[in-house]
Amino acid sequence: MTSPDQSSHILDIGSPGSPPPTTSVAHEDQSSMPAFLDETEDFLHDPVGELEPEDGEELFGDDMERDYRPIPQLDVYGESSMLDETGSFGDLSPGARITADAEMRRRDRLLGVRKGGMRRGLLYDTDDEEDEGEMGERSRRRKSDRMSREELAMEEGMVEQVENIEDMRGHSVREWVSMQGPRQEIKNRFKQFLRTFIDDSGVNVFKEKIKQMCEMNRQSLIVNYNILAAQEQVIAYFLPEAPHEMLQILDEAAHEVVLSMFPKYDQISRAIHVRVSNLPLMEEIRALRQLHLNQLIRTSGVITSSTSILPQLSLVKYDCHKCGCLIGPFTQNQFQEVRPSICPDCQSNGPFDVNMEETLYQNYQKITMQESPGQDSVLSIYR
Repeated sequence: MTSPDQSSHILDIGSPGSPPPTTSVAHEDQSSMPAFLDETEDFLHDPVGELEPEDGEELFGDDMERDYRPIPQLDVYGESSMLDETGSFGDLSPGARITADAEMRRRDRLLGVRKGGMRRGLLYDTDDEEDEGEMGERSRRRKSDRMSREELAMEEGMVEQVENIEDMRGHSVREWVSMQGPRQEIKNRFKQFLRTFIDDSGVNVFKEKIKQMCEMNRQSLIVNYNILAAQEQVIAYFLPEAPHEMLQILDEAAHEVVLSMFPKYDQISRAIHVRVSNLPLMEEIRALRQLHLNQLIRTSGVITSSTSILPQLSLVKYDCHKCGCLIGPFTQNQFQEVRPSICPDCQSNGPFDVNMEETLYQNYQKITMQESPGQDSVLSIYR
């Protein structure tokens, strides 16, 4: 049995179709809440400019046409040397164009503009991570120095790129390989050959040969002519026709490849020499003629005499007797000796003495060969 106070809190659910009854407490809560305000009309009629006043320049407004009003003092260029009498730009002379280009390059260097119109710093650069101040100043100096070196290399190294070195353009082989463009292309191809050639077993042949050569502190790299002819036919064709010029190029390329693998090997050997083996054509000594002079040939025989290994001048520097000025270096070869004719300091004609301390030497040896005894006739011996 319940008390009257308790029965007042029991809700009468009623029938399923009847609406739920409300209590007196709910009436009191709703009566205490403020009435709902419909702000739709105020929002729709509120001016756009009065919603959120912002600071700054109004780009789209009633007065945006003011930007296009005529201003005579600003619409005309000032006095300039580039304007002619009619007030228009005239044609630039070659000297004025060169001056303008130099001024624009100087401006681009100061602004740090890359070639192609892109400013430095738009691309990722590790130098951009440095703080401002001393680090930023060093970064700017490095960028300026790098740009200066690149421009100097472009100005001094304007060499025509020759990709089709097979076309000699009417030159002889010796003349063609002495030109800077074909010379650089031959060097690049031979460096690529040394770095990438792999035999049937998957071994990088010349990489292993270079390792073995450096382990033994040697300076001779043996290259099989048959392998070279199979991979680089043009180099193999030029080599027998101009061996002196070609071997110089191959030596430089091999030296760069060795230093890329062992950067300090230059302290052990200043030069790397390429030795060509297995030349396919064998020439007999009795068959040698004038046409074989200055060509790379392969022969066999018996060495009858040889000199000891003698020093030969390679890079020579001279001392002037009168003023003591050091002149040179002069590159020497086995065919001719290059000597100075005048002193650049005192303008005297000599005499000049070889500076033994500053001069570089290379090995030289002379040998005499004859045919093997089994091939000789009784009455003739060819040497």
